[in-house]
Amino acid sequence: MLTQITMARLIRRLFRTAPLSGLSKGESHPGFDRVPDDPNGGSDASWRGWIWDKFDAVSHPVATCAMMRRRLGGVVDGRLRLYDSVNVRIVDASVMPTQVSAHLSTTLYAIAEKLADMIKNDV
Repeated sequence: MLTQITMARLIRRLFRTAPLSGLSKGESHPGFDRVPDDPNGGSDASWRGWIWDKFDAVSHPVATCAMMRRRLGGVVDGRLRLYDSVNVRIVDASVMPTQVSAHLSTTLYAIAEKLADMIKNDV
């Protein structure tokens, strides 16, 4: 909770500072009516209340078929081939061994393109 409050305050401060301040039309969530602005960026109690009431985590499950050595718990090898199978490859977020700090779409496009290249080149 402290990490979330600290990051929310940081984001609020960043959007008040150039160059972002010139690009923003104002805060929509949580809004200054819900978390009033003050020199500290809002009280802990105000942030905590908003987070508990309105905040939704956006988690993207990964690593259920992790690409890593089998002895470490991996399910697919570096060519995305399913261990102990013939001609089966997996290409989705499950092959990523850890979460990325970004939206998964572009990462998954890159994985799919790389696998397509490997298949075309018979690697």
